[in-house]
Amino acid sequence: MARNPGHIPEALQALWADHVRRGEFEEAYQVALRLRDATFFWRAVMLACCLGHLGRVAEAKHEVAEIIERKPDFSNRGRTLIGRLIKLPELFERVVDGLGKAGLALD
Repeated sequence: MARNPGHIPEALQALWADHVRRGEFEEAYQVALRLRDATFFWRAVMLACCLGHLGRVAEAKHEVAEIIERKPDFSNRGRTLIGRLIKLPELFERVVDGLGKAGLALD
């Protein structure tokens, strides 16, 4: 990414996932802030997950509201949607746990 500042957004998503996998939530949060995709809900998921793990619940609630605004059925379909991008079971559970700490319970 340092050699190609025009890299695809998925590179940031992969870097974020690796930080979350390692339990490096502040680093993951900083990566999530760099993702610029105003039409997709995934950035808000990334931020809410990190903020939940960091205990920054007030900020996380703003991101949860953003998720629900962009994807109103996320509470019901969130596990399926996350599972489409996150294949490692431990990482999947860490993302769901972070969202739960952020105040977003998934069915």
